[in-house]
Amino acid sequence: MGSFSILNNPAAINGQHQLNINNVNLGRTLQRMASGMRINTGADDAAGLQIADSLRANVYALNQGIRNSNDGISYLQIADGALAEITNLLTRAVTLASQAATETVDQLGRDALNNEFQTIQQEIARIATDTNFNGSKIFDRGREFGNYLDLFVGDLSVGSIDSTIENSINGYISVKVGYIDVMRGISVDDSGGSSVIVTEDAWKLIAARAAGLPMGTGTGQVDESLTGTDLETNIRAAIAALPKDTAENTAKANQIEHVYNTISEDSRNKVQGFGFEDVGKPEGSQASLSVVHLLTHTAAAAAFTNIKASLNSIATMRGDIGAGMNRLQASISVMQTQSRNTLAAESAIRDANMAEEITNLTKFQILAQTGIAALSHANTNSQIVLRLLQ
Repeated sequence: MGSFSILNNPAAINGQHQLNINNVNLGRTLQRMASGMRINTGADDAAGLQIADSLRANVYALNQGIRNSNDGISYLQIADGALAEITNLLTRAVTLASQAATETVDQLGRDALNNEFQTIQQEIARIATDTNFNGSKIFDRGREFGNYLDLFVGDLSVGSIDSTIENSINGYISVKVGYIDVMRGISVDDSGGSSVIVTEDAWKLIAARAAGLPMGTGTGQVDESLTGTDLETNIRAAIAALPKDTAENTAKANQIEHVYNTISEDSRNKVQGFGFEDVGKPEGSQASLSVVHLLTHTAAAAAFTNIKASLNSIATMRGDIGAGMNRLQASISVMQTQSRNTLAAESAIRDANMAEEITNLTKFQILAQTGIAALSHANTNSQIVLRLLQ
């Protein structure tokens, strides 16, 4: 039922209500255009906000996983580069051993060849003890992370165990410190991995074995149960007991004494072995270079066995490291694809469709203008009542 009223103007009230709704929509459209996002508050799309936030967190986790893998590859590349240089040094050691294994080289020449060989050992020992990544020793058995380098490469949707790649860095290089340091009682790792105190006596026994002296308790043998000056006297007695009935035997005895003196006085670090922690992997004891020398042609020929074992151990380490790098590279490719598509899914939910929002902007601006015009006309309608009083 229509009537004329000056107390209430339903048309103006309705126009004002519609104008308020239009202003809210126009403000939301302007906010989306300014932020580029369809969801700016939880009120815009509560369910969509939860899904989009979860997807965004997964993207961040995946991107960090990519960086973790790249760090792991850098770590492994350092390890592989160090082992490659050790391989080069061992290859040079093969040349030296081959040259020293022929009897055409005199004792001075053998001393020079052995000196270079021991220097090679010293450099291998330095590489083994000093190579690190961000302060973490790579070839040290006491490194912080143990036998494997664990890298997290997952997102929020999987467990931490399933998202971890274990890269085998279980190869180690045992280093026995030089004679001077041993006399000070430095604690080092033996081939079995336990911490022991290597004494001067132990080092002299190593030198005696390397010189080729017989071990035992009989006459002319080195008694390993002796210590101190008794051990030194025993070793000297074993050298003196070597047959000297011919000029050849006398020269041999002098050579053994020279070998013993040279080795026992050598203060450089020794490579005790290239080992592995995993069951089923070759042990490192047979690859020890600590008792290898080139002071005799027979010892030089025998050194090939240890050098070959060392090369094989290094090759095994590099194979494990290379496989780890390939696996990490594959994980990076997968995570890059996963991150890209997860980001696209999040964008489809969260991001504003600018074409649609521009269309809405035009619509709401026109509605705002028409709403103002309609409200103006509705307010003027009440003035018609004044004409009844004229």
